[in-house]
Amino acid sequence: MGSRGRNEIRRIGNAIDAAGRILRTRAAREISDLPAAPEFFDKIDRIQSLHINLRFAGQDTRLNSTERLDAALEDVCRHFPLILSDEVDTELNALVKGAREIVRYLRLMLRRNAGLEDYPGAPHAEQVLAPFQFVVTDERLALQPQASHPKLESKAIAEAASTALGELAEDIALDLQNSNHPRLLRSFTRLVEAIKREASVIEIGLHCSSFEGQINAASEELSSSLQNLLSSYAESVKGYASQFVDWQRFSENAAEDRYSKEDAELFAKVARVLAADLENRQSVDESVPTALWQAADWNDRADTPRTRLGVSRTVLNVIAACFNELVKKPAQAVLTVGGTVVTVIVLYHVLTFGVALSKTPEGAWLQPAMKVIERKLGELSSMPM
Repeated sequence: MGSRGRNEIRRIGNAIDAAGRILRTRAAREISDLPAAPEFFDKIDRIQSLHINLRFAGQDTRLNSTERLDAALEDVCRHFPLILSDEVDTELNALVKGAREIVRYLRLMLRRNAGLEDYPGAPHAEQVLAPFQFVVTDERLALQPQASHPKLESKAIAEAASTALGELAEDIALDLQNSNHPRLLRSFTRLVEAIKREASVIEIGLHCSSFEGQINAASEELSSSLQNLLSSYAESVKGYASQFVDWQRFSENAAEDRYSKEDAELFAKVARVLAADLENRQSVDESVPTALWQAADWNDRADTPRTRLGVSRTVLNVIAACFNELVKKPAQAVLTVGGTVVTVIVLYHVLTFGVALSKTPEGAWLQPAMKVIERKLGELSSMPM
């Protein structure tokens, strides 16, 4: 590597180290009270480790190390906008985003030196607000945790509501276990589990809608007291979700009702195809097919503007995660010992359904993306396995 490359790595390190010092001093007090603070600190620690790996990377691994650091910085900038805002700490914001820009420049320089093309005109597929987002880390496809932040004025209300919902759920679960309504119990259990693991508020909201549907389906067989208790719980969950900006934005997007019933059925079909093909693969976390099955099931059972938006965006998000992973790496890096990684499997299905998906309200980016996918997969198919 030339002196310019070494200089860029030093600049990256200086910015990351300075950000770390800020987190250990003045900004730590403001950030530590935020719900996403522990995860944010863990991500910064990982970024520091990845920078150390880059400093000591050899010629054969330098590009891969740079791309891993680039992905980690992008992840932090995308998922912690509240922490990385001028309202919390202007200098911290500038340092992290500055490091990201230097890493991107270094990545571009290394790719050019290696004779690798960056696919001019290829779209960067941003994942959008949805019940599920995805990430590829260490050749493994998994769910991307979404930090749902309550409105600033609603933080205390949301925390109190979450605690109350957890306490009430224990009593309701006992009543449901004795009521001989297994579907209703399963729906309730999924809702409660989502709240306990602090899933995205959109996932919680859609689980709640599904739970309400099960209450209505069983209404003639439930005692009035149990039905009132279950309905009251659902209303409390909706009140909890309303404290979050993400649920408000998602609901507003859904209210535009841009996805037709046929659009949602297409996305549900693709979700089921992907889920079936991704199950029981070592390079896929089990939460991924579960999320795809769930998104399709929500729409199959209810077919509302929210479920239509939920299944459509979930499928587009998993495609986006895999597309970005495929495009940003040299062809050799997307091969594993056992064959092509799971990102390639997902994108082969895109070539089957892509034309139809690209005609849906938020699928237009797939039109130019498919040309890149065809070209990239062609490179892979010509390589010895």
